[in-house]
Amino acid sequence: MKAIGFRAEPSVVSWAVVEGSTGEPILNGADKLKAPASFDEAAALKWFREQTQRLVQAYLPSVAVVRSPETFFPRQPKYQSLYQRCRVEGVLVETLYSCGVPVLTGAMATISSKLGSKAAKHYLPNSDFRGLDWSKCDDKKKEAILAAASALPGE
Repeated sequence: MKAIGFRAEPSVVSWAVVEGSTGEPILNGADKLKAPASFDEAAALKWFREQTQRLVQAYLPSVAVVRSPETFFPRQPKYQSLYQRCRVEGVLVETLYSCGVPVLTGAMATISSKLGSKAAKHYLPNSDFRGLDWSKCDDKKKEAILAAASALPGE
């Protein structure tokens, strides 16, 4: 089984493809998608949709996981980036579903539970995750890897 995980930000999406099991995930690929700076929000969302379709065609995942924020805040200007992130996540979910890939969504607490961990964020400072070397990944890519691994079958 192959799973793809996503961790979105307003203008960047980290993604990772893993297979194997939650106990011994194998990384097939991980990177970032960064919308061109000249794009307005609508053009960037379309661009993320097209890039997500390309990832699905290239890796043929059985399932996808989109990591969502822990909480939602009132509509205030300082939270604008949270709302932009949510719109990007919405495009990811719709695109994956349209490509025929079952989609799961959840905050880090949900991902932690599926990994059998009390707090998967505690893995982030480590140089590996259950034997998978992620020493060259930043925290956003690591979160995408955790999201993808949470969809894998147990050991």
